[in-house]
Amino acid sequence: MCELCCGSHVVPVRIGAIIEFYDCPNCGPMPEEKFQKMMDELEKKIKEAEKKFYAEVR
Repeated sequence: MCELCCGSHVVPVRIGAIIEFYDCPNCGPMPEEKFQKMMDELEKKIKEAEKKFYAEVR
């Protein structure tokens, strides 16, 4: 695992009050497969949270 990005493939750079995010110079950008897997898991969590929320509202 990269010590600069800790495996996230993203390096934050603070410029005053602004934080910009860049690809890690050591690891490069995140592989498409890994990114897609992360997005699929996030979408699944969001759908589960919506189901739980709407079940409690009704």
